[in-house]
Amino acid sequence: MDSRLRPTERIQTSFGFREVFDRGSCFRTPVLRIHYQRTRRELSRVGLVVTRRIGNAVQRNRVKRLLREVYRQNKARLPGSTDVVLVPQGGVRTYREYLEAFQRFAGKVGGQAIPGDPADRADRADRSDPPGPAGADPVAVARGSAP
Repeated sequence: MDSRLRPTERIQTSFGFREVFDRGSCFRTPVLRIHYQRTRRELSRVGLVVTRRIGNAVQRNRVKRLLREVYRQNKARLPGSTDVVLVPQGGVRTYREYLEAFQRFAGKVGGQAIPGDPADRADRADRSDPPGPAGADPVAVARGSAP
């Protein structure tokens, strides 16, 4: 995988951000809030939301540079193609703190199905619940009181 961060690997439209915020999931740490959603795209994409609460323009730009670098170095850890929106929490932090938060996130979602994953929905649609005893009430079977 290429270690560059190309323009096509960035979420640039308000629709793209809204899609991740509305349909995706959220991973929280004291340092970083990460919204994410699986997509059918060819590449994973990243978006940054750095508000004025972080600090003045110089500080916000530094945080954005750090977050882009953390993503660029670790995007291969993400499963498939995933849209990720990074929202820093509580002021300017060090590169190491952002890196550890992102690696924790990547470790969590790397081995799990991510909500909103199109492939996951297809799997669930193909699966059916195993049949219970013939003629048994499904509620009674679930409670364990079926004959």
